[in-house]
Amino acid sequence: LPEAPYLDKPRWYNVAARVAETQRLIGGQAKVIRLEKPHGWDDVRWDAGAFVSVRLNDGEDDLIRQYSLVSDSDGSDTMDICVKRVAGGRASNLLNDEVEAGSYITLLGPPVSSGGLAMARVPSKVLLVAGGVGITPIISQLRALARAAAPTDAVLLYFNHDTRSTLFEREIRALGNAAGITVHVFAGQRPSLELITDLVSDAADRETFICAPTG
Repeated sequence: LPEAPYLDKPRWYNVAARVAETQRLIGGQAKVIRLEKPHGWDDVRWDAGAFVSVRLNDGEDDLIRQYSLVSDSDGSDTMDICVKRVAGGRASNLLNDEVEAGSYITLLGPPVSSGGLAMARVPSKVLLVAGGVGITPIISQLRALARAAAPTDAVLLYFNHDTRSTLFEREIRALGNAAGITVHVFAGQRPSLELITDLVSDAADRETFICAPTG
């Protein structure tokens, strides 16, 4: 048998993370799932816009999915994801129906702070565009912007099918008021180049982050 020091070493891949808390949003259409850091992950850090990969068991099938974290590591001691139900979505419905506080979710590895949505620094001028559940990495960025001591010129355009499916709206408006972020929330309106240029005339000069599901 391996010695105790070996058994005490942290694992970095295929690690079970305990669910500390869940919160239902928009009438049960979505759920925030707060994951505790596994043993030995105390110093793990991640940027706004980072994501985690999870492995879920659905009968005889393993489902692998990526979910954005809704806060960076400076804004939360837990790894928080928000999963919205999708019609016919095996993983999204499983997480919404079966995962509660005390459950465990397998992480394929630590949070990933790379890719087009990771925001390692606070831009001086930024445009954030989100559609539906695509707000999940964007609200992480909004929270980071609101905490930043340096002034920033930020604009958010957030599109939804209807008001009932709008995630985090109250917090988004509060962050906008507190941090001077210009917030536009739309229901039943699709984004267009004309709309964006009308609202953000200097869009071409801004660092831009966009996230939205297909459809």
